[in-house]
Amino acid sequence: MKILFLLFLFSSWACADVYKSTDASGNVIFSDHPSKGATKLQVPPAPPLPKETPVMPSAEPERKPASNTVEERLKALQRELEVEKGRLEQAKAELGKAQEVISSTERNSQEDIDRTAAIEDEIARHEKAIEDIRRRISDLK
Repeated sequence: MKILFLLFLFSSWACADVYKSTDASGNVIFSDHPSKGATKLQVPPAPPLPKETPVMPSAEPERKPASNTVEERLKALQRELEVEKGRLEQAKAELGKAQEVISSTERNSQEDIDRTAAIEDEIARHEKAIEDIRRRISDLK
C-alpha cells in the first residue's frame, strides 16, 4: 500500500507543468510554478519503460568436462602469471633507472624521491599479484 502511495506521489510530480521565463539579468529560468512573463512549455510524456522479457533457462546447459575447465583455467592463470612477471621486471628496471638518477646527483628533488616511492609501491603490487596467482594455481591443482 505504501508503495502505491509513493508511486502516485512521484507520478504527480512527473506530470507537473514546466514554465520558462527570463529574469532581469537575462538568465533563462525553468520552473514548475508560473511567474510573470513565463510561458508554459509543452513537454511530451516520457516513453514507457520496456517490458522485461523473462529469460527461460535451457533444460540442460552445455557443459564441458570438468577436467577441460580446470585445464583451461590453469593455462589462463599461467599466462596471467607470465604477464605479471613481465610487468614486475619492467617496474624493477624502471626503479633501477630512477635510483641511478638519484645517486648521480648531489641534490635529489622531492619529485625524484616521490617517483621512486611510487615505483616501489608498483613493484609491491606486482609481487602481491604474482603471489595471488600462484595461490590460485595451487588451489586448482
